Amino acid sequence: MLSTGRFVYVLSLDANSDRQSTLFRCNNNDTIQFIYGSTLLGRKISLFTDYSKESANFKRNTYQKLVFTDEMTTIRFETSGSFHFYYTETGCDVVCGQFYIVVNPQLKVGSGANTQLLDLNAIQCQTVLTKSLGQFPTWKSKLEVSHKTGYNMIHFTPIQELGGSNSSYSLADQLKLNPIFNTKEKECRVEDVQQFIEWLRTEWQILSLTDIVLNHTANESPWLQTHPECAFNCFNSPWLRPAYLLDRILYRMTTDIVDDRWKSKGLTTEVNSEDHLNLIRKILHEEYLPILNIHELYLVDIDTTLNEFKEFLIKYCKTSKPEKPLNDETLKLEIIVDDKYRRFKSTIDLNIALKIVLNEVEFNGDNDQWINWSTDNIRHKLTILNEVMTNEIRHHLSDAIENVIKTARYERIDSWGPKHKIISLKCPLVCNYFTHKGSDMDLLDEQKLAFDDNDSKFLMAHNGWVMGDDPLRNFAEKGCNVYIRRELIAWGDSVKLNYGSGPQDCPFLWSHMEKYVTQMATIFHGLRLDNCHSTPIHVAQHLIDSARRVNPNLYLIAELFTAHEGLDNIFVNKLGINSLIREGLSAHDSHDLGRQVYRFGGEPIGAFPPERLSSGQSELLVLPLRPSVCHAIFFDVTHDNESPIIKRSAYDPLASSALVAMTFSAIGSNRGHDELVPHHINVVHETREYKSWKENLDSDDKIIANNSLSMDSAIIKSKLAFNKLHEWLAVNGYSHQFVDQRDFDTVAVTRHNPETHESVVLVARTAFHCPKDPKASPYLPPLRIDGIIDKLLFETHMTGEPEINFVQHKEYINGYSEIRSDIRTDLALDDSKLIKANKIGDSYEIIFNYFPQSAVIAFKVSLSDYHKNALEKLRVFSKQLDDESSDVNTIISNLSLIDLNYLLFRCNHEEHDDTNGGAYSLPVFGQMNYCGIASIIYYLRHIRTHNDLGHPLCGNLRDGNWLMDYIVDRLTKNPNTKSFADWLAKVFTSLSQIPRYLIPRYFDSIITRIYTSILDQIWNQSSPFVRNGSRFVQLLALGGVAMIGTNKTAVLPPLSSKIVDESQLLATIAAGLPHFSSGYMRCWGRDTFIALKGLLLLTGRFTEAKHIILGFAGTLRHGLIPNLLDGGRNSRYNARDAVWWWLQAVKDYCLIAPNGLELLSQSVRRLYPTDDSPALLASSEIVEEPLYKTVQEALQRHYDGIDFVERNAGKQIDEHMTAEGFHIKVGVSRETGFVYGGNRFNCGTWMDKMGSSAKAENKGLPSTPRDGSAIELIGLSKSVVTYLADLSDDNKYPFKGVNESDGTVFTFREWGLKIEANFEKHLYISADTEQQYVNRQHIYKDTFGASIPWMDFQLRPNCLVAMVVAPELFDKNHAIEALKIVRQELVGPLGIKTLDPRDLKYNGVYDNSNDSHNKDLAHGANYHNGPEWLWPTGYYLEALLKFNDNYTETVAYIESLLSNHFQHIESSDWFGLPELTNTDGKHCPHSCPIQAWSHSTILQVLHSIHSK
Repeated sequence: MLSTGRFVYVLSLDANSDRQSTLFRCNNNDTIQFIYGSTLLGRKISLFTDYSKESANFKRNTYQKLVFTDEMTTIRFETSGSFHFYYTETGCDVVCGQFYIVVNPQLKVGSGANTQLLDLNAIQCQTVLTKSLGQFPTWKSKLEVSHKTGYNMIHFTPIQELGGSNSSYSLADQLKLNPIFNTKEKECRVEDVQQFIEWLRTEWQILSLTDIVLNHTANESPWLQTHPECAFNCFNSPWLRPAYLLDRILYRMTTDIVDDRWKSKGLTTEVNSEDHLNLIRKILHEEYLPILNIHELYLVDIDTTLNEFKEFLIKYCKTSKPEKPLNDETLKLEIIVDDKYRRFKSTIDLNIALKIVLNEVEFNGDNDQWINWSTDNIRHKLTILNEVMTNEIRHHLSDAIENVIKTARYERIDSWGPKHKIISLKCPLVCNYFTHKGSDMDLLDEQKLAFDDNDSKFLMAHNGWVMGDDPLRNFAEKGCNVYIRRELIAWGDSVKLNYGSGPQDCPFLWSHMEKYVTQMATIFHGLRLDNCHSTPIHVAQHLIDSARRVNPNLYLIAELFTAHEGLDNIFVNKLGINSLIREGLSAHDSHDLGRQVYRFGGEPIGAFPPERLSSGQSELLVLPLRPSVCHAIFFDVTHDNESPIIKRSAYDPLASSALVAMTFSAIGSNRGHDELVPHHINVVHETREYKSWKENLDSDDKIIANNSLSMDSAIIKSKLAFNKLHEWLAVNGYSHQFVDQRDFDTVAVTRHNPETHESVVLVARTAFHCPKDPKASPYLPPLRIDGIIDKLLFETHMTGEPEINFVQHKEYINGYSEIRSDIRTDLALDDSKLIKANKIGDSYEIIFNYFPQSAVIAFKVSLSDYHKNALEKLRVFSKQLDDESSDVNTIISNLSLIDLNYLLFRCNHEEHDDTNGGAYSLPVFGQMNYCGIASIIYYLRHIRTHNDLGHPLCGNLRDGNWLMDYIVDRLTKNPNTKSFADWLAKVFTSLSQIPRYLIPRYFDSIITRIYTSILDQIWNQSSPFVRNGSRFVQLLALGGVAMIGTNKTAVLPPLSSKIVDESQLLATIAAGLPHFSSGYMRCWGRDTFIALKGLLLLTGRFTEAKHIILGFAGTLRHGLIPNLLDGGRNSRYNARDAVWWWLQAVKDYCLIAPNGLELLSQSVRRLYPTDDSPALLASSEIVEEPLYKTVQEALQRHYDGIDFVERNAGKQIDEHMTAEGFHIKVGVSRETGFVYGGNRFNCGTWMDKMGSSAKAENKGLPSTPRDGSAIELIGLSKSVVTYLADLSDDNKYPFKGVNESDGTVFTFREWGLKIEANFEKHLYISADTEQQYVNRQHIYKDTFGASIPWMDFQLRPNCLVAMVVAPELFDKNHAIEALKIVRQELVGPLGIKTLDPRDLKYNGVYDNSNDSHNKDLAHGANYHNGPEWLWPTGYYLEALLKFNDNYTETVAYIESLLSNHFQHIESSDWFGLPELTNTDGKHCPHSCPIQAWSHSTILQVLHSIHSK
């Protein structure tokens, strides 16, 4: 009955994750794989669990450690229960995460070769009141009714001896059977019951469960007399004494009313009006409460207390002089209520009183006078404290009386209440809250009884429940006012048990109840935890653990009334509850009932399948271990509630129970429901017995008719059909479902098999209100059923009418006899009396000819041959994707990374430029981010994780083939992907031929497999660092694939024909998407070469790296490479830093690429051989040179000095820049060796925000000119010249240095040494500096020689670049101190603040649309003055690797910080890290969501750690 396929669930562990209120469930034999989540990057954890393979050895809070290998560990569950897991960081005892996993039991029925497993979702349980089973020998014939009706589990109410009330849940002795089971000849023994329960399991294949009642015991329990400590009583719980006295007051009022004491005032035993209630309230307040003055039990005797205090002060003054201590505002004088609650015996803390008077009463040198003043001070305070306490208690008492009035109103006046007419001793004004010892006495004697140390032990508190109370709190414990406020709905036949905190507090009770629970667990297959929400969790845990030791596969169910799923889950987790009881009767209409069927049932039809992985000879189903709601056992009605015939109508039980039976969960019912018993079979008052089964019932035999039932009785035959269907659906894998509200009364439920795609459709017309004409069949819109209807499983409805003058049988529980269900089974469509089916193509239109309220019909549906053939083709296509040698995988393996960029990514602008196309637009969501399938994958991942089949993507797929057509048409346009498009077209043709509701499921299956194959191809074409790297590394590299592609509007300048065919469109790096994706805004010099190392060199994409280096080299002009490339034709040369990043990239390529030094000899096709030459594009004009000459020219031009005005200066190239800004001047200082340049009107480094608001008067004024010598350029130049010096020394670079004007050579070595000699001297700000503009010490200047002097001294992150590329420039100790300040002041969750928060210009929120008058903010002027950019983060972390005191701790910190980036990229719908964030990592809507250099620099630091 249970699927034999094993599941592997994957649970990602995250830092600071307390999931005690989250429910995770699995089955026996399932395996859980625990993996590190992104938040644990860089951390090592130790995972512990209290799981034990042997239930008998399970000890809560005894843990074993699970060992991780490659950040993964597994556990296979071989026993059921609830198991706690927690994890700590290795070497630390602090818990950083915890959770529970509830493992379902394996339930077995039958015996020997016929033994079968019973799936929890196949359970059909019926509740019986055991006291109504009567004598034990008659049980079989009575329970045969359950067997014949198709139930496979019986819930027996407690089988123990009952108390005086005869309530099934008020047990007199937990270790004795109910004597009602005995016959005159034989006493029923526990062994007899155990044998019978086993007979039910093996012969009838029926399992059994019973209740365990842990909260209370019957008032008459004999062991209470010898062990009164087992109850909450007035001796061991003296805080209940005031409530007991109030209880006796209320009891006294009942006896006085019965004795007509208040008749003269108009109050008699008949209470039936608000006037009567008002009179009761008045008499209680004025006549009864003053007798006992309950508030005095909480008060201080002022005079006695002051005498004690005075003596205390005298002793104090003998040894100390009263001096005012330090003022302590926390000092507060409070009443300490007497622990025995004696009248006026409360106290205060004399030490606190002393401290108060020392503070408040001045000492004048006279001890006696100071003591008198102090006692007066405290007298005043005590008077106030008594008044406050009096008011508080009187408020409680007043509320208590109001609760008494509310109860009396409900019981005696309200139309929906029981309307008790007469007050009597059997039916008092209100239920007692306490038991009483001895005969009645007056109230003053009652008070003496409450304080008597012997007799008060037997004044025991009754149990009950409190509406809306905290279920985790014991309402009888000290500090809770439930009893004194009369908030308890008390059960007057039982007393509340007092377990204490553990067995040591009440040994007898714990031992007694453990014997009881283990005995029941030995006999029965399951337990129902009665009153679970009021059971102390530690008690239930101990006893359930004991039960599971004797019954490892114990099935535990419970009913919770917490009204909060999180609280429910705490109980479920800590106790290992397998199913929570839910009740269809709680639904207020058919729509609500349908909602419950959906909520407690299975996955929606079309839910995405699990990922399948092969494991040896078996097939493993691999799924994320998702949080779930607790498994339900869904009753149509429980034994606690009224008959649905009373709440609804006699015509409803049939239809509503049919809907419950369609739920993919355990289901249940109450004996009497199927027999149409028109009243509540009360667990307290019912004394009659159930009827027995009679196969062929002769209605003429009155005796047999009165005490017997048959298949034709009431709705039994129909219920058998429902139960058979429910079990068959569960056993045969119909785990998906759909609920459709057809009209106000009618609900259709479809159960679907996700493998065979067969379905069962059931339609039920409920009758929540009695129909005026039960035979009427109001119009019901036709129902469309897709597929082939194999047959009608059954159709049924009610016939006859319920008896108007129903009479309850005196001996047997009887139901209606004149109304029953008429059911017909296994019908051909044409034989139906309820519907007509019109076949339309591959579907049917169901016309409801006669479908009255109560009608139910069920169809068995399978797919048409047309649909089956299409599905079979899809399975073949799926297998091709799994076969590495298949045609489709061969096609994918031949695709380049540029092709895969096209297949997966490309944003709207890129697509528009190349093909005039655009991204697909989804309803509600609008255009996707990417034109390729990556955005689809993002949505599918969400849908799969959340089972969100209502997602617009699913709706779009169900509604039409537009998305499939879009994918194929788009891929067809690219010659390199056309073959793949042709294969995909065949797949989509078959996909479009299956039922529309299944298309999202199979679309996901195909696209996800394709995506997996594409990822494999990407990794295969990547470096080992990526191919064998972590998921984080691969995600960062995947982002690089998104940003590296071809674009017709943003091409590389032509390369030498020796390197590449001129006609070939070469890849470029988009600075960021979508803002910098196409046209002249795509390729930025500095962005490209900051990104090149991480995205191309470290990932193994050396060809693209070479092309880009040489392409930019060809555009060298004025000794610079372009800021904006624009194909080299309209380039702007206004970046001072781009050329240095290019030179650094040349160095990196030479060091990293195989045979990297060969790059220096590669031909560069010079677009501008001279500064003034036009772009040489014609083949006849080609000028080529080896790269080393281009490199040397760049260096020589810098040394000579660069001074020019940009071509076409003015608004045609920059609308905002002033004339001075177009003047580019760059050079090398002969004194320091530092590169310098720029002016206050331009911004030649990466911090390049130009003011553009005339309104705010910042137009033409850069926010960050950074003229002079920028620190990162000093570092980059040092890196380059040092590397060239080394190459030159080894004769691998043909130049020794740069030429002076006199022809002498200034060697690279000399240049580097000059920089090194001046760096710390001019850039480090020491503690003893006397420079004018210092804002911080122990940092490095951002620039040197800026035209605005104070800007030199700003704290910015640019020094981090220099630390990484030229660490030799830095004093190690200085660097470490500077990095500490960076960490403290600049480091954010993802990025680095671009300016010191202490700076007056700082503002961390970037808003490019700001149109204010604020000069520092308008039009996003603060772009680099606070917002947290990501790319410097990589350099910060690499700097830490170079300058640290403890490498291991540094790496741990780095990976911990990078866990934020890992989390972000995992959840990014752009598959990337953003350009920047606002303050503290907050999302910036004006930022690119994916930026090339953000990915690159993080990859660089991960590579550095990996290489180490």
